[in-house]
Amino acid sequence: MSSIITVTSNNNFQSVNSFLEALSRGSVMPGEVIIIDLTGNVKIGDDYNFITKVHRIHDCAGLSPIAVARNTGARKAWDEDLIFLDVNCIPNSNFIDTMEEQLLCASGLIMGEPRLLKRVDLNLSSDDDLFENSVYHPERPDLKKSLTPCFDPQVFWGMGFGMKKREFEEVGGFDENYKTMDNFIEMDFVHKVFQKKKDFYLSQNTYYHTSQWMPQSITPAESLIYDCNLFFKKWGVWPAQDTLQSYADNGLIKWTSNLKTEVELLDKPKSRSELINAYSTTEIVSHRA
Repeated sequence: MSSIITVTSNNNFQSVNSFLEALSRGSVMPGEVIIIDLTGNVKIGDDYNFITKVHRIHDCAGLSPIAVARNTGARKAWDEDLIFLDVNCIPNSNFIDTMEEQLLCASGLIMGEPRLLKRVDLNLSSDDDLFENSVYHPERPDLKKSLTPCFDPQVFWGMGFGMKKREFEEVGGFDENYKTMDNFIEMDFVHKVFQKKKDFYLSQNTYYHTSQWMPQSITPAESLIYDCNLFFKKWGVWPAQDTLQSYADNGLIKWTSNLKTEVELLDKPKSRSELINAYSTTEIVSHRA
Protein backbone atom coordinates (compact mmCIF):
# COMPACT_ATOMS: atom_id res chain seq x y z
CA MET A 1 0.00 0.00 0.00
CA SER A 2 1.01 3.62 -0.33
CA SER A 3 1.02 6.86 1.61
CA ILE A 4 -0.37 9.84 -0.30
CA ILE A 5 1.20 13.15 0.70
CA THR A 6 -0.37 16.49 -0.19
CA VAL A 7 0.24 20.06 0.96
CA THR A 8 -2.26 22.88 1.54
CA SER A 9 -1.05 26.46 1.48
CA ASN A 10 -4.33 28.36 1.27
CA ASN A 11 -7.79 28.19 2.80
CA ASN A 12 -9.49 26.56 -0.19
CA PHE A 13 -11.11 23.73 1.74
CA GLN A 14 -13.10 22.74 -1.33
CA SER A 15 -9.85 21.73 -3.05
CA VAL A 16 -8.89 19.50 -0.13
CA ASN A 17 -12.21 17.68 -0.03
CA SER A 18 -12.44 17.43 -3.82
CA PHE A 19 -8.97 15.90 -3.77
CA LEU A 20 -10.02 13.34 -1.15
CA GLU A 21 -13.23 12.52 -3.04
CA ALA A 22 -11.20 11.90 -6.20
CA LEU A 23 -8.92 9.50 -4.31
CA SER A 24 -11.95 7.66 -2.93
CA ARG A 25 -13.12 6.91 -6.50
CA GLY A 26 -9.87 5.16 -7.36
CA SER A 27 -9.53 1.50 -8.23
CA VAL A 28 -7.17 1.05 -5.26
CA MET A 29 -7.30 2.90 -1.95
CA PRO A 30 -4.15 4.32 -0.39
CA GLY A 31 -3.05 3.10 3.00
CA GLU A 32 -3.27 6.66 4.28
CA VAL A 33 -3.50 10.26 3.11
CA ILE A 34 -1.24 12.74 4.90
CA ILE A 35 -2.28 16.37 4.58
CA ILE A 36 0.47 18.81 5.52
CA ASP A 37 -1.41 21.96 6.43
CA LEU A 38 0.51 25.23 6.09
CA THR A 39 -2.61 27.30 6.83
CA GLY A 40 -3.28 25.92 10.30
CA ASN A 41 -7.02 25.48 9.77
CA VAL A 42 -7.75 22.81 7.17
CA LYS A 43 -11.17 21.22 7.60
CA ILE A 44 -11.94 17.76 6.25
CA GLY A 45 -15.52 16.90 5.36
CA ASP A 46 -16.99 13.42 5.14
CA ASP A 47 -15.30 10.23 6.27
CA TYR A 48 -13.41 8.42 3.53
CA ASN A 49 -12.53 4.78 3.11
CA PHE A 50 -8.88 5.41 3.94
CA ILE A 51 -7.01 6.94 6.86
CA THR A 52 -6.60 10.72 6.70
CA LYS A 53 -4.06 12.49 8.90
CA VAL A 54 -3.59 16.26 9.13
CA HIS A 55 -0.27 17.62 10.32
CA ARG A 56 -0.12 21.38 10.82
CA ILE A 57 3.03 23.44 10.35
CA HIS A 58 2.69 26.98 11.68
CA ASP A 59 6.22 28.28 11.18
CA CYS A 60 8.92 27.08 8.80
CA ALA A 61 11.56 29.27 10.50
CA GLY A 62 12.65 30.89 7.24
CA LEU A 63 13.00 27.58 5.41
CA SER A 64 11.19 26.62 2.21
CA PRO A 65 7.57 25.80 3.14
CA ILE A 66 7.03 23.29 0.32
CA ALA A 67 10.29 21.46 1.05
CA VAL A 68 9.60 21.35 4.79
CA ALA A 69 6.05 20.13 4.12
CA ARG A 70 7.06 17.34 1.73
CA ASN A 71 9.88 16.16 3.98
CA THR A 72 7.55 16.18 6.98
CA GLY A 73 4.98 14.15 5.07
CA ALA A 74 7.60 11.58 4.12
CA ARG A 75 8.76 11.24 7.73
CA LYS A 76 5.18 10.80 8.96
CA ALA A 77 4.34 8.16 6.33
CA TRP A 78 3.71 4.58 7.47
CA ASP A 79 3.98 2.94 4.06
CA GLU A 80 7.04 2.29 1.92
CA ASP A 81 5.51 3.69 -1.28
CA LEU A 82 5.34 7.50 -1.14
CA ILE A 83 3.06 9.24 -3.64
CA PHE A 84 3.14 13.04 -3.65
CA LEU A 85 0.14 14.74 -5.25
CA ASP A 86 -0.75 18.42 -5.43
CA VAL A 87 -4.01 19.17 -3.62
CA ASN A 88 -5.36 20.71 -6.85
CA CYS A 89 -4.92 17.44 -8.75
CA ILE A 90 -7.43 14.77 -9.73
CA PRO A 91 -5.63 11.45 -10.27
CA ASN A 92 -6.76 8.98 -12.89
CA SER A 93 -8.85 6.20 -11.32
CA ASN A 94 -5.92 3.76 -11.58
CA PHE A 95 -3.20 6.28 -10.73
CA ILE A 96 -2.37 4.79 -7.32
CA ASP A 97 -2.49 1.20 -8.57
CA THR A 98 -0.25 2.03 -11.53
CA MET A 99 2.24 3.99 -9.44
CA GLU A 100 2.51 1.16 -6.91
CA GLU A 101 3.16 -1.33 -9.73
CA GLN A 102 5.79 0.92 -11.31
CA LEU A 103 7.54 1.42 -7.97
CA LEU A 104 7.81 -2.37 -7.78
CA CYS A 105 9.54 -2.73 -11.13
CA ALA A 106 11.61 0.48 -11.24
CA SER A 107 13.75 2.12 -8.59
CA GLY A 108 14.22 5.84 -8.16
CA LEU A 109 11.94 8.76 -8.90
CA ILE A 110 8.80 8.32 -11.05
CA MET A 111 6.86 11.38 -12.23
CA GLY A 112 3.27 11.06 -13.47
CA GLU A 113 1.92 12.66 -16.62
CA PRO A 114 0.15 16.01 -15.99
CA ARG A 115 -2.84 17.15 -18.00
CA LEU A 116 -4.61 20.48 -17.58
CA LEU A 117 -8.38 20.62 -17.27
CA LYS A 118 -9.83 23.15 -19.72
CA ARG A 119 -12.31 24.35 -17.11
CA VAL A 120 -12.12 24.07 -13.35
CA ASP A 121 -15.88 24.20 -12.70
CA LEU A 122 -16.69 20.92 -14.42
CA ASN A 123 -18.14 18.10 -12.35
CA LEU A 124 -16.04 15.35 -13.88
CA SER A 125 -15.51 11.94 -12.37
CA SER A 126 -14.89 9.36 -15.10
CA ASP A 127 -11.47 8.94 -16.71
CA ASP A 128 -12.99 9.46 -20.16
CA ASP A 129 -14.62 12.75 -19.16
CA LEU A 130 -11.43 13.99 -17.56
CA PHE A 131 -9.33 13.10 -20.58
CA GLU A 132 -11.75 14.62 -23.10
CA ASN A 133 -11.94 17.88 -21.13
CA SER A 134 -8.19 18.29 -20.66
CA VAL A 135 -5.07 19.09 -22.66
CA TYR A 136 -1.48 17.91 -22.42
CA HIS A 137 0.86 20.68 -21.42
CA PRO A 138 2.79 21.81 -24.52
CA GLU A 139 6.09 22.01 -22.62
CA ARG A 140 5.98 18.34 -21.63
CA PRO A 141 7.79 15.66 -23.68
CA ASP A 142 5.70 13.26 -25.75
CA LEU A 143 5.98 9.89 -24.03
CA LYS A 144 5.93 6.73 -26.15
CA LYS A 145 6.29 4.16 -23.34
CA SER A 146 4.70 3.58 -19.96
CA LEU A 147 8.05 4.42 -18.33
CA THR A 148 10.69 6.56 -20.02
CA PRO A 149 14.11 7.28 -18.47
CA CYS A 150 14.81 11.01 -18.20
CA PHE A 151 18.14 12.75 -17.64
CA ASP A 152 17.01 16.40 -17.54
CA PRO A 153 16.29 17.77 -14.04
CA GLN A 154 14.27 20.62 -15.53
CA VAL A 155 11.58 18.19 -16.70
CA PHE A 156 10.62 17.25 -13.15
CA TRP A 157 7.43 18.86 -11.83
CA GLY A 158 6.51 18.10 -8.24
CA MET A 159 2.73 17.99 -8.68
CA GLY A 160 2.53 14.19 -8.96
CA PHE A 161 5.35 11.70 -8.38
CA GLY A 162 6.24 8.55 -6.48
CA MET A 163 9.30 7.15 -4.73
CA LYS A 164 10.16 4.48 -2.19
CA LYS A 165 10.49 5.93 1.31
CA ARG A 166 13.93 4.40 1.86
CA GLU A 167 15.18 5.92 -1.41
CA PHE A 168 13.67 9.31 -0.54
CA GLU A 169 15.56 9.15 2.76
CA GLU A 170 18.77 8.03 1.04
CA VAL A 171 18.56 11.03 -1.29
CA GLY A 172 18.00 13.29 1.72
CA GLY A 173 14.61 14.65 0.74
CA PHE A 174 14.11 18.17 -0.56
CA ASP A 175 16.61 20.89 0.31
CA GLU A 176 14.80 23.20 2.73
CA ASN A 177 17.29 26.07 2.38
CA TYR A 178 15.89 27.63 -0.79
CA LYS A 179 13.93 30.83 -0.19
CA THR A 180 11.03 30.86 -2.61
CA MET A 181 11.71 28.98 -5.83
CA ASP A 182 9.79 25.71 -5.82
CA ASN A 183 11.19 24.74 -9.21
CA PHE A 184 14.77 25.23 -7.95
CA ILE A 185 13.91 22.85 -5.11
CA GLU A 186 12.59 20.30 -7.61
CA MET A 187 15.58 20.56 -9.97
CA ASP A 188 17.86 20.30 -6.95
CA PHE A 189 16.05 17.15 -5.86
CA VAL A 190 16.63 15.43 -9.23
CA HIS A 191 20.32 16.36 -9.07
CA LYS A 192 20.42 14.65 -5.67
CA VAL A 193 18.68 11.60 -7.18
CA PHE A 194 21.36 11.40 -9.88
CA GLN A 195 24.14 12.04 -7.35
CA LYS A 196 22.99 8.94 -5.46
CA LYS A 197 23.04 7.00 -8.75
CA LYS A 198 19.28 6.55 -8.82
CA ASP A 199 17.01 6.80 -11.84
CA PHE A 200 14.41 9.35 -12.89
CA TYR A 201 11.48 8.14 -14.99
CA LEU A 202 8.58 9.84 -16.73
CA SER A 203 5.38 7.79 -16.58
CA GLN A 204 2.25 7.84 -18.71
CA ASN A 205 0.31 7.50 -15.44
CA THR A 206 -2.05 10.46 -15.72
CA TYR A 207 -3.27 13.05 -13.26
CA TYR A 208 -5.26 16.21 -13.97
CA HIS A 209 -4.54 19.65 -12.61
CA THR A 210 -7.53 21.79 -11.72
CA SER A 211 -5.73 25.13 -11.53
CA GLN A 212 -4.88 27.17 -14.59
CA TRP A 213 -1.21 27.30 -15.59
CA MET A 214 -0.70 30.77 -14.12
CA PRO A 215 2.47 32.81 -14.61
CA GLN A 216 4.76 32.43 -11.65
CA SER A 217 4.59 35.27 -9.14
CA ILE A 218 7.45 37.73 -9.34
CA THR A 219 10.12 36.68 -6.89
CA PRO A 220 12.01 39.29 -4.83
CA ALA A 221 15.38 39.85 -6.46
CA GLU A 222 17.30 39.09 -3.27
CA SER A 223 15.57 35.71 -2.89
CA LEU A 224 16.13 34.70 -6.49
CA ILE A 225 19.82 35.64 -6.33
CA TYR A 226 20.19 33.71 -3.07
CA ASP A 227 18.57 30.62 -4.62
CA CYS A 228 20.68 30.87 -7.78
CA ASN A 229 23.86 31.11 -5.72
CA LEU A 230 22.85 28.14 -3.57
CA PHE A 231 22.04 26.04 -6.64
CA PHE A 232 25.32 26.97 -8.36
CA LYS A 233 27.35 26.28 -5.24
CA LYS A 234 25.87 22.78 -5.04
CA TRP A 235 25.78 21.75 -8.69
CA GLY A 236 28.16 24.00 -10.63
CA VAL A 237 25.54 25.18 -13.11
CA TRP A 238 23.46 28.35 -13.15
CA PRO A 239 19.67 27.97 -13.09
CA ALA A 240 17.34 30.68 -14.43
CA GLN A 241 19.96 31.89 -16.90
CA ASP A 242 17.49 33.98 -18.90
CA THR A 243 16.45 35.82 -15.73
CA LEU A 244 20.05 36.32 -14.63
CA GLN A 245 20.89 37.70 -18.07
CA SER A 246 17.90 40.07 -17.87
CA TYR A 247 19.09 41.23 -14.45
CA ALA A 248 22.56 41.83 -15.87
CA ASP A 249 21.16 43.71 -18.87
CA ASN A 250 19.22 45.96 -16.48
CA GLY A 251 22.28 46.68 -14.33
CA LEU A 252 21.05 44.77 -11.28
CA ILE A 253 23.93 42.26 -11.26
CA LYS A 254 27.21 41.46 -12.97
CA TRP A 255 26.81 37.99 -14.44
CA THR A 256 27.76 35.81 -17.37
CA SER A 257 27.10 32.12 -17.89
CA ASN A 258 30.82 31.48 -17.30
CA LEU A 259 30.83 33.15 -13.87
CA LYS A 260 32.42 30.91 -11.23
CA THR A 261 31.72 33.03 -8.15
CA GLU A 262 28.54 34.08 -6.35
CA VAL A 263 26.30 36.70 -7.91
CA GLU A 264 25.90 39.95 -5.98
CA LEU A 265 22.91 42.25 -6.28
CA LEU A 266 24.32 45.65 -7.34
CA ASP A 267 21.13 47.65 -7.46
CA LYS A 268 17.85 46.63 -5.86
CA PRO A 269 14.78 47.24 -8.10
CA LYS A 270 12.98 50.35 -6.88
CA SER A 271 9.48 49.21 -7.84
CA ARG A 272 7.51 46.13 -8.81
CA SER A 273 7.29 47.34 -12.42
CA GLU A 274 11.08 47.70 -12.57
CA LEU A 275 11.45 44.15 -11.25
CA ILE A 276 8.96 42.84 -13.81
CA ASN A 277 10.88 44.60 -16.58
CA ALA A 278 14.01 42.76 -15.46
CA TYR A 279 12.39 39.45 -16.42
CA SER A 280 11.99 38.09 -19.90
CA THR A 281 8.45 37.01 -20.81
CA THR A 282 9.28 33.32 -20.65
CA GLU A 283 11.05 33.66 -17.33
CA ILE A 284 7.98 35.15 -15.62
CA VAL A 285 6.24 31.90 -16.51
CA SER A 286 9.10 29.66 -15.42
CA HIS A 287 12.54 30.19 -13.90
CA ARG A 288 13.76 26.77 -15.08
CA ALA A 289 15.56 27.84 -18.24
